[in-house]
Amino acid sequence: MTRDAADVIGGDGKVRVLSRRCRTCVFRPGNHMHLAPGRFEELIRRNVDAGALLTCHSTLPYGDHPDFGPAVCAGFWAQHAMSTAAGRMARFLLGVTRIDPPGS
Repeated sequence: MTRDAADVIGGDGKVRVLSRRCRTCVFRPGNHMHLAPGRFEELIRRNVDAGALLTCHSTLPYGDHPDFGPAVCAGFWAQHAMSTAAGRMARFLLGVTRIDPPGS
């Protein structure tokens, strides 16, 4: 079953958040996204301004693990979740399920 990339709600009704950063996490030092001036900052700003969580790229349905299901990026969650309405709702209302990154 293919899921929408924004659907990070698991079968238990809680928000799926990776338990740790995936191998290619944009929050890791040296990630290629940091080489494009302003691109990483823009990604973060857009999500925070929208009040949205960032879905981990390795959990997107068109990536290497299409059946894994979308999950929130661990790096984004650690640094920015409480700056977003979605993050606060997940933490205080819905609950969070921590899951290991795909391929780990």
